[in-house]
Amino acid sequence: MKKLAIFDLDGTLISSLEDLTNCINETFALFSIPFVSSEQCMNALGHGAKNLVHNCLAFSNNDTFSDSEFENILEKIISKLL
Repeated sequence: MKKLAIFDLDGTLISSLEDLTNCINETFALFSIPFVSSEQCMNALGHGAKNLVHNCLAFSNNDTFSDSEFENILEKIISKLL
């Protein structure tokens, strides 16, 4: 039998909030979307990548993108994080 352990280290051993905020803002710059603060990014965390991006777009007053535009923004952010 194989054993597997999964750890959620963010906020425990490391804090990646600055990196997440930078990735989001670098991607937002590509689409001429106003930046979000680290505090706004932190408040957007908690329910997956799609929710993070959706909430950050709302904080920047830009939550009126089409589904395909949203997916393009999400894809670019995820590629930066990987």
